[in-house]
Amino acid sequence: MMASSVRQKKVAERIKQEVAGILHTELKDPRIGMASVVRVKISSDLRDARVFVSVYGNEKDKEETMHGIRRAKGFIQGLVAGRLQLRFAPVLHFQLDESIERSIRISKILDGLAKEREDREEASPDASPGGQEDGSEDA
Repeated sequence: MMASSVRQKKVAERIKQEVAGILHTELKDPRIGMASVVRVKISSDLRDARVFVSVYGNEKDKEETMHGIRRAKGFIQGLVAGRLQLRFAPVLHFQLDESIERSIRISKILDGLAKEREDREEASPDASPGGQEDGSEDA
C-alpha cells in the first residue's frame, strides 16, 4: 500500500499547486481576497480532495472569500481536472483553515508570557536562576 500513499501525496501536491495558481491568477471574483492553499487531503481512491484554504482578514473577509471560492468550485474543478490528466477528476471540497491564525495567537501568548517572566526576573535581581535567594546580599 506504500505506492498508493506516495501517489496520493503527489496528486494532493499537484492539486494544491494548481488550485493556488488558479486562485491567484485566474479567478476574477472581487469577493476573493488574500487566500492561500495550505494543504490538500485526498481520499485513497483519489476521487475526493479536501482543499484547506487560509484567508487573511476579518471574519467578513473570510466568509466572502470562502463564498466566492465555493461559487467558483465548478470552474476550479474543471481547470484542475484538465491539468491533472487523471482517469477520474477528484471532487474538490473547500474548507477554511485557521491553523496559521491559531499559531500566531499561540505565539503571541507565549511571547507575552516570556516578557512577563523577563520583567519579573528584572524586578528581583537578587534571586538566583532557581528562584531562591542565594543569601549573598550586601546589607
